[in-house]
Amino acid sequence: MLSEHSPLSLFGEYRSRMSRGLVFGLFFFVAGCGGGGAVSARQPGPARTVEPSRDSLAGPWIIRGAERPRAQRVDLTAVLESRVDSLVRMDTIATRAWYHWSENPGTARVRVAGSVHAFAVRRGSDSLWRVLDTPQLPVSFVAEVPWAGGAPQLQLPLVGGCDAQAALVSGWRETWVAPPREVSLGTAWRDSSNSPLCRDGIVLQSMAVRDFVVEGVVLREGRLRVVVRRNSRAVITGRGVQFGDSVRFVGEATGVARLELLPEGAVIASGVGSSELRLTMRGRRRTQELVQRSALVIAIP
Repeated sequence: MLSEHSPLSLFGEYRSRMSRGLVFGLFFFVAGCGGGGAVSARQPGPARTVEPSRDSLAGPWIIRGAERPRAQRVDLTAVLESRVDSLVRMDTIATRAWYHWSENPGTARVRVAGSVHAFAVRRGSDSLWRVLDTPQLPVSFVAEVPWAGGAPQLQLPLVGGCDAQAALVSGWRETWVAPPREVSLGTAWRDSSNSPLCRDGIVLQSMAVRDFVVEGVVLREGRLRVVVRRNSRAVITGRGVQFGDSVRFVGEATGVARLELLPEGAVIASGVGSSELRLTMRGRRRTQELVQRSALVIAIP
């Protein structure tokens, strides 16, 4: 979520600019670290944990049809505490995005094509979701997995170009899960990414690793769901010039999420998570610090 200036205008000089920047900064931090702290208490409704048995509910479980079209809704909420010298301010922002996408199995590398169909924002204590006027929706995107065990990297729109469309799309990464075709209790896998990001014209680099492990299965409304725990960590670095001052960014983020996957299509039927980011911007004239605690909810629209 980029403004016309940057996806990370969390350190803007003016309140109006900063408020808009909060929207665009949210996706960067949550999506970048995968979405630390305990998992949010907003768990799905009652479910029956499946006890091991002699039938298919005991595993292993087969993941089928990962190339099928998918639709996911991603809600991100962040509470941000920023400090400039002795001045401290708090802000709260929430975003809601609807993504439609599918894999292309006919290529040498895994390629994904999709679109952002809708996007809304809620600020502070506001109870209403408000649709952003720019960029115009839907926004199409193409992503590619660059290496085995990698996370998808956006090809279009270009992430490093400080483009508002790229920022809207970035939250889609929260919905990406690529489990082995056959999983059992304890099955683990990992993906990683090295992505450029833009903040006030300054290119930052986010190096993220996400670890997944199967914790069991649950049965909801007669359908089996594979429960996966995702632990994430990221390092953010960058340097440039802001308002005539040479600045350097250093940050770390951690996150944890509980995902319930449908074996048919590897769709995230529901997911909840939390993350924490600590980012510091140092210049010759001042130092700014940010702590952002975020909550994630993934659902089928």
